[in-house]
Amino acid sequence: MARDYAAAWKSFSQALEQNRADLLNANFVGVAREKIGQVIADQQKNGLRSRYIDRGHNAQVIFYSVDGSSMQIRDTAQFEIQLLDGEKVVSSETATINYVALLTPAENSWRVRVLEAVPQ
Repeated sequence: MARDYAAAWKSFSQALEQNRADLLNANFVGVAREKIGQVIADQQKNGLRSRYIDRGHNAQVIFYSVDGSSMQIRDTAQFEIQLLDGEKVVSSETATINYVALLTPAENSWRVRVLEAVPQ
């Protein structure tokens, strides 16, 4: 599970930086895939990109269904988030963001179905 969750964050950051929603397909499904895809579409429309420089996660499983069909994770993630116009960084901020993620199984891995930032 940890490997799959880490891979999801890697594809998340690559997709936002390259404005390529297709990079999400291996790790995201459902609502999470739709929401991140919309962020990418909005970036493209405005000629922008986002770069998430991952500074670490503190992820904990808080629920695992008895039948193995879902898992909920609470994650405190630290990032440097840059907004780019072409290659120029137009803003940069350091952020600690709390997330709740719902993962569901697929073939031989877990996929992120819901990814929501939540207040501390």
